[in-house]
Amino acid sequence: MFGIKWMKVIAGLFLLAGALLSLPFRKRRRAEGHV
Repeated sequence: MFGIKWMKVIAGLFLLAGALLSLPFRKRRRAEGHV
């Protein structure tokens, strides 16, 4: 059960990292689209 707990923690970190990384990319895409 110890491994499952860490898998959930790591998955949560990946989701947070992915969201933070995707925000600037979306803004850049919108900026490029307007240009």
